[in-house]
Amino acid sequence: MRFRSEVKAAEQSSDEAQMRRARALARNAHHYEKTRAFGKLVAQIQLGQGTARHALHLHDW
Repeated sequence: MRFRSEVKAAEQSSDEAQMRRARALARNAHHYEKTRAFGKLVAQIQLGQGTARHALHLHDW
């Protein structure tokens, strides 16, 4: 899971605000990963390296 180290560090610090931020990052990590995958797809298409299996399906986003 992405941002796991931030959650662990926040829990050890006992800073409630830091814990909330870290938990929010971890909870939303899948959005960041989807955004990164989308950026990679766009870059591949722009470079002419896109293939049929990399077809853009907006309903997945």
